[in-house]
Amino acid sequence: MIKNIVFDIGNVLLEFKPAEHFKDIKNANQVCTYIFNSSAWEAYDLGLKSLDEVKAELIMNCKVYKNEINELLSRWTEVLKPKGTIPFIKLFKEKGYSVYLLSNLSLDAANYIEANFSLFHDVDGYVLSYLEHQVKPNAEIYKTLANRYDLKFEETLFLDDLKANVEAAKALGMKVIHYTDDVSVEIKLQKVLKGADDVKKGSNGEW
Repeated sequence: MIKNIVFDIGNVLLEFKPAEHFKDIKNANQVCTYIFNSSAWEAYDLGLKSLDEVKAELIMNCKVYKNEINELLSRWTEVLKPKGTIPFIKLFKEKGYSVYLLSNLSLDAANYIEANFSLFHDVDGYVLSYLEHQVKPNAEIYKTLANRYDLKFEETLFLDDLKANVEAAKALGMKVIHYTDDVSVEIKLQKVLKGADDVKKGSNGEW
């Protein structure tokens, strides 16, 4: 029986599509791929590097994109826009579920979310990578969430847009939804709200 709902933030509750958002910046696709797939950015999410340190490292390793990197990183948090899934937090809580956040998130992103949205106040708890120095899909961050809030994996439904993160949760025994598009996910969440425990469940707990 599902008792806990765990949401990722980026591309689940808040839109995170930098290449689309920053299309006014020259070479946006290449620059975004370079920045957001870099080891420096992972260190930023881990709380091990500041934004200035990330910027310096990225520019040092790719001077040709210096201007684009500076411009994008000066306003990168504005890419975070609310999605239609946010109201589900309240709906699940009204039905008696416990709701949590589990996200790879930097300090600057967390501060932006705190200033512009009520997500951190609307849920029962959260685990963020920059605070724990752990990132998905490593198993440790899922265990941190479970231990902190006394969750049983088999009673928990986890939503994430990245397949690797979903697979890691599934391996620990969570039921999972891989967030691939808004419509299908919202249909599945509506079914969970109506009490369904097995929404066309596929292999090993993925719905």
